[in-house]
Amino acid sequence: RIELRAVPAGERVELHVTDHGPGLDAEDLERAFDRHWGLRPDGTGLGLAIVRRLCANNRATARLQPTPGGGLDAVVVVRRAAPPGEGATP
Repeated sequence: RIELRAVPAGERVELHVTDHGPGLDAEDLERAFDRHWGLRPDGTGLGLAIVRRLCANNRATARLQPTPGGGLDAVVVVRRAAPPGEGATP
């Protein structure tokens, strides 16, 4: 099961993608955003590296954290969009 949620945080929004699988140990959490790193033999190890690059190019952040009871919470923090007719948030 995967849960998606958006949590307002001031001028930003936290986007959470949470699962309840086996999770990652502390060492793997540190390496998960590295290019060509992954635990799946059929994967390329590029998914989270691309997320990191997109975040860096858009003044956003991404992190992985353990989910209580097991699993991972992938969190991307982005700027809130400006309401229609207003300028972008700095």
